[in-house]
Amino acid sequence: FEEAIRDDLTVGYVTSAAFNALKVPDLLSEPVIKYIGESRTLTFARINDATIAKPSEPTDAQLQAWYDGHKEQFDQPERRRISVLTFSPEDFIDKVELTDDQVKAEYQTRIRDYSTPETRVIAEYTSTDRNAVQTFVDLTQQGIAIDEALKRLPNLTVTERTVKPEEVTNEGYRDLIFSLAQGKPDTNPRKLDEASPWVVVVVKSITPGVAQPYEQVAEKVRRDMSMSDALRLYEDESDKFRDAAGGQPLEEIGKQFGFPVIQLPPVDNQARTQRGDQTQLLANNPALQELFTLQAGQMTNLFEGDEVRAMYRLDEIVPPFTQPFADVKARVHDLYMVEQIKNAASKAASDMVAAVKSGRTFEQAAVASKMTALPAVVTSRQGSNQMDAAAIQGAFELKLNDIAVVQGRGGEPWVVRVDKIEPVDTATAAVLRARVAPDVAQSLESDVREVFVRGLQKEVPIKRDEVAIQQYFQSYLSSEAP
Repeated sequence: FEEAIRDDLTVGYVTSAAFNALKVPDLLSEPVIKYIGESRTLTFARINDATIAKPSEPTDAQLQAWYDGHKEQFDQPERRRISVLTFSPEDFIDKVELTDDQVKAEYQTRIRDYSTPETRVIAEYTSTDRNAVQTFVDLTQQGIAIDEALKRLPNLTVTERTVKPEEVTNEGYRDLIFSLAQGKPDTNPRKLDEASPWVVVVVKSITPGVAQPYEQVAEKVRRDMSMSDALRLYEDESDKFRDAAGGQPLEEIGKQFGFPVIQLPPVDNQARTQRGDQTQLLANNPALQELFTLQAGQMTNLFEGDEVRAMYRLDEIVPPFTQPFADVKARVHDLYMVEQIKNAASKAASDMVAAVKSGRTFEQAAVASKMTALPAVVTSRQGSNQMDAAAIQGAFELKLNDIAVVQGRGGEPWVVRVDKIEPVDTATAAVLRARVAPDVAQSLESDVREVFVRGLQKEVPIKRDEVAIQQYFQSYLSSEAP
């Protein structure tokens, strides 16, 4: 390990010396600036409700033919039918015995936990000068009344407001406000963020929350009280459960501990059923990977997570298959109709492009195809909120005066004509250079540095500065000394 550190430190010294004077020329960022800063004047047309007539209802023969040509869409992967025996502290709550008197006493003790949030009126004393705020704290700590302290500090600003816990977004400040005693000033000036002034706070008044009636929260109180004992019972049973897991059937283990065996619907290796639902017991569960290596009837080892233990059994391997037409006819119908609508939209857009190329104006061709011609827009590759980003990107792949169909988000066809292409102007280039150049320089320098270090390690014998390296090691030893 020390040898690796020695080599790394030495190479680091040499590399730093070599690269301290390296400056990536601005010229290298110019292609990026030109690419991002180029603007275009574009005229678009898009489909509307009148563009596409509702397709005719397909016959069974048409649906069958469509199904035969798209069978891969109805392929189902191998799935596995799984049973699971699982338990957690929650399963022991019902085994904890508590009297009604105990629950009522707990409710009275923790009544604030079962009440609506309290409201506090606070006064915040602020200044951009930390010394002024600290002086205010010092004066109040000496017993001087707050009003008198304020008279001595005219630059201190006082703001009163009424707050509830959820209204204070700064967690540390929220904890402070709702832990201070009424009338007692905070003694630690702080800034809530870099732009904020220094502040200390005083709680002027406290309005307690309204307690929920005992009858409404009795079960929650009982559950809260039971959880600690339930956790103890859960841990007490852990060794017994591990012993029982050594080869017994799941059902026998379940009977022994009073837990049911849960039979899950067949799932694929992503824990999804044939309907596409994800089984929560198996989602992101390492047991699933093991279950896909087992044979039917085999069980996993015991899995232990955060306050949960579980064992799994593979009951059946369901081989991959293609859903028959009869089972998916309704879905085939919907997919067929969607395809017909998409085809009609694409044809309308293609017909419009052909009409413009044959001599019609953009507007005339749009009317003929029942599409909506939009006003020309001037935009960069970054686009705008008003236009489809995917359509904009497609338009920037075209040449000047080109007219073509581009795909928008969701596959919607847009017709676009490139009316004008303008290179980035000087002002925009300056803004982009300030934003882009550092990223380009950092990326290039990182690549050059990596090549340099590899070449250095391969070709150049390294002479270590043993004194400096020893001082480096000694600094760690000194900091760890008692």
